[in-house]
Amino acid sequence: GEHHAEPLGPFEELDDQRRAADDIHQAAAVFGVVREAGDRHVDPDAREFLAPDDMPAAIRAFCRRTGQAEPQTEGAVIRCALESLALRYRQVLSVLEGLTGGHIATIHVVGGGALNTQLCQWTADACQRQVVAGPSEATATGNLMAQAIAAGAVGSVTEAREVVRNSLPVATYEPHDGAAWADAAGRFDAITS
Repeated sequence: GEHHAEPLGPFEELDDQRRAADDIHQAAAVFGVVREAGDRHVDPDAREFLAPDDMPAAIRAFCRRTGQAEPQTEGAVIRCALESLALRYRQVLSVLEGLTGGHIATIHVVGGGALNTQLCQWTADACQRQVVAGPSEATATGNLMAQAIAAGAVGSVTEAREVVRNSLPVATYEPHDGAAWADAAGRFDAITS
């Protein structure tokens, strides 16, 4: 008989994303890819990235339009996308600290992004802040804790946070390579302003 592949469910898609993130991280270690930022970046908030038919083609077109070399390989496209996200987080962090007048010491990454080890490390590097990643199922966990509070099983939001912290794995990433990322931030600011 003929076999038809079933569409991936949300958990299988997350597993695929985690495996892809792990593959990128392992390849970087095996091939000695440097940790400092590359020289191609896109503006993650640009309209052309809202729902493109072909994300790699949209990334290449943005690079071409902004006078940057186009990423030629799948790895270069992924690196461009992840570094651009990390640099955008740096910009947003700066705005938030400017608005509040405070210093944000730790960035918490939840949801699917928490599974991408390279994105989390580059976020720590670009922002020069500690990154705590997890839980990956933040929405479901938050809904569960809200129900637990409503049912009286958990006494408060503070207690719910403690339950989550003690029940689900998180990973911590420390920043490295500040000077290289500061240089990349200058180039990124130029294409996003």
